[in-house]
Amino acid sequence: MKRIKNFVLPIFTLILLLPSLAIGKQHQAIDYQKRLKGFDQQVDKILKDFNVPGLGIAIVADGKVIKARGYGFRNIEKKLPITANTQLSIGSTTKAFTSLMIGTLVEEGKLDWDRPVKDYLPQWQLADEYATKHVNLIDMLSHRTGLPSHDFLWLGNPVFTGQQLVDKLPHLAFRHELRQRYRYNNLMYGMAGYLAEQVSGQSWPQLIQSRILDKLDMKDTSVNYQQMMASSDYALPYTETSNVLATNQPYEEVDGAVRPAGALHSSTNDMAKWLTFLLNKGEFEGKQLIKEDTLAKMQTPHISITQQYSTNADFGPRSYGLGWKIRSFRGHYQVSHDGNIAGYTAQLVTYPLKGIGMVILANKDNSGVPYQLSKDLSERLLALEPKNHISKYLQRRLEYTNASDNEMPVASKKSGGTLETTLALSDYAGRYHHPAYGDVVITTNKGLLQLVFGSLINEPFAHWNLNTFIGNGNQETSFFVDEKMQFEINDSGDISAVQIPFEYGIKGIKFSRLP
Repeated sequence: MKRIKNFVLPIFTLILLLPSLAIGKQHQAIDYQKRLKGFDQQVDKILKDFNVPGLGIAIVADGKVIKARGYGFRNIEKKLPITANTQLSIGSTTKAFTSLMIGTLVEEGKLDWDRPVKDYLPQWQLADEYATKHVNLIDMLSHRTGLPSHDFLWLGNPVFTGQQLVDKLPHLAFRHELRQRYRYNNLMYGMAGYLAEQVSGQSWPQLIQSRILDKLDMKDTSVNYQQMMASSDYALPYTETSNVLATNQPYEEVDGAVRPAGALHSSTNDMAKWLTFLLNKGEFEGKQLIKEDTLAKMQTPHISITQQYSTNADFGPRSYGLGWKIRSFRGHYQVSHDGNIAGYTAQLVTYPLKGIGMVILANKDNSGVPYQLSKDLSERLLALEPKNHISKYLQRRLEYTNASDNEMPVASKKSGGTLETTLALSDYAGRYHHPAYGDVVITTNKGLLQLVFGSLINEPFAHWNLNTFIGNGNQETSFFVDEKMQFEINDSGDISAVQIPFEYGIKGIKFSRLP
């Protein structure tokens, strides 16, 4: 028995040790700094190649912040550098903050994901009667209400309140039935935030501050543009036109009813804390701030968006959760969101199963760099064969720039209709009204009609055919190149209304002529 005992014990000990050895090998520390070798130099080159003023980049892996720094300038003229504490707008990545804040109210029983909004807001009314009775928070936060964006409603108007938005909603045309199609909609995020305000008795900024920013110690994050401007370290917004950068006019309207959709400004250091919290499944510095199940519900697909957008060989089918886009990148489960607003572009990407996340913030309007760089960076961190996305994007940029130099910049250069109008150009001038959008003003200027809407839109339209005019602005900056604006004539031969292309997929938003 002695020989058997001495034989069995070492074998038994070895069996116990094998799982531990396997686990140790499986969780062997990955040298991410090695995978990032040459990355800083790549970013420095990107700034020059793409005429980007500056970038803020944060990377989290295995529960640690492995990079949080700035590149380039927050102020070109004064040569002020972007630092890890420099604030930039994070645009629509704000939506995930709003969804999380609402999730905390759901956990407290003040809201329910599936309960109709009308149960909370009796005055709630939409143009579609079925949607009015059945729209819930899941529908609003996953962009499946059937209501198209109607972004010009808030882009072209002065700041308006949540209650004023409620009053405007019945006059906005639907494009699809409830839960049938994905249609990105900032207004619905505004209304979700307003609903949270009504049940909590606190404003959206107060809710975001107390329930998220304070708990994550995000001290360099602002809930509106004015707060960021009052800080000592923020990046100016820039727009590129004909390869020239100029400071951009901010959309102050974002600080009104639609602020839950995109009003936050943050630093790379603070966004690194946000990434850490997300990748730790709602835990931050040892405290579970939100249930894992609640966070999982936000990052669960609620509507497919692949049917609307073509897919890429690197990506699987796309879906939308609650403030998150969900798909796979080269076989790896990815949860992400992008943002773009008034001189800033943002890209946030996480790989929850790998414990990897990144955020790339740029102080340049509508820049493709954060998105393309996130793919190159993902391949580095995931140890995938590089496909050089940034290099290919640069080639496309150069080809576009060279082609644009030889193209005519305005729509009126193209062939169009031939039938002349029987009215004088001045007959079309006047003020026109829509019950939700408010007033537009149409004037004449050097043989063209000029459309003026709020402080944002002031664009020319050239005559096209009969009583139809076509957008005649610069292709780089215009909202309405090749878009038709059509006037309606009454039985008396007078102009009674105008259909303006304010919403994609809808023939035109009808504005009635005022006396």
